[in-house]
Amino acid sequence: MIDRMKGGIEPQDVKEIWTGSIELLKEDQIMNPKNKPVVYYHRQKHQFVFDVAVPRCLFGNNLAEATDADLDKIVLEIQEAFRYKGLDVSKEAIYNAGIYYLEYGKNIILPINVCLLALFKRLGKCLTKGYNAPAFHHYRKGRQNGYKVGVSNEGKDIGFYDKTNKEIVSKSKHNNLNKEIYCNLLKEGKQVLRYEVSFYGSSAVNSYLSKFKKCDGKFTLRDVWDSKLVHQVLVSCLGDVVNNLPPAGCSKETELRQINQAIKQGVSASDILQYTGLTSLERRHGAYTIKEIFNPVEKRYGGQKAQYGQYAEAKNKQKKLSEHFKPRREYLIKRIVRTVNNFRPIRVDDQTNEVIED
Repeated sequence: MIDRMKGGIEPQDVKEIWTGSIELLKEDQIMNPKNKPVVYYHRQKHQFVFDVAVPRCLFGNNLAEATDADLDKIVLEIQEAFRYKGLDVSKEAIYNAGIYYLEYGKNIILPINVCLLALFKRLGKCLTKGYNAPAFHHYRKGRQNGYKVGVSNEGKDIGFYDKTNKEIVSKSKHNNLNKEIYCNLLKEGKQVLRYEVSFYGSSAVNSYLSKFKKCDGKFTLRDVWDSKLVHQVLVSCLGDVVNNLPPAGCSKETELRQINQAIKQGVSASDILQYTGLTSLERRHGAYTIKEIFNPVEKRYGGQKAQYGQYAEAKNKQKKLSEHFKPRREYLIKRIVRTVNNFRPIRVDDQTNEVIED
């Protein structure tokens, strides 16, 4: 389940119990939650924020599923925290509050190569260092945004983060040892593989994905109350991840091979030149910029159709010939989709020590 989360409530859903309480809250120093939720005003988001560690019943290594009663208890505690500050917030407003920060995985054991942060890290590497970066780092301490997660070239290394001493406990290149490591760590009371997720184009996300424009958090408190949250997050983020991947071509050798294959299949040289030229321009300057150059709005609606017709013809040829030219970006997208679809949380039954795959 979730370790900690922050949610934003819109100002119209917050009422003063006594006059001036909102202004007082805006001046409060932001504090971290310990045993009780904390509330404050977020100046950038213009929202009233609750920051809560949940559920307290799972702070040990209790693998029991949280219930609706646990959720109701948390909502009541958040409501009480607002009342303490002189503010009245309805239960429904808290249930439907937008969640924009989560720490997830305190009691869920996750192989690094299928966890969300590993996916972000993988994408970040691809965006910043090219699509062929083969190696990914393991945890690194002392970074502003916490611990980074990655996988080895074989994709088999698994790391464990012990919260008590902030050290990596173990990693294994042999999958058959995973179960034993999981169970031993649980018996020792160790925390296992923690990672955090931030939404709304935060600096944390941007540090992993330098060109990742925005990842809107559309999760409410109701939505996140699910042991399969990570899969929901991945699916919800997938569209934004794919849409914000920059255009990417392929190696020179691959491109030449694809051109030769297209010629053998009867594609004319002029069509290939037109396709590669237009595609290259769009990669360098952006498709919208090129469209405005060759198909400007003032000419599009000013009766000058010649240039528009040439551009439309070129785009049609580009679409038709795209089946002959498969850029690296398409393979990356398929890999991301496969990672999302194959994601499964891994847990250990506290009675039998058996690994449970949901």
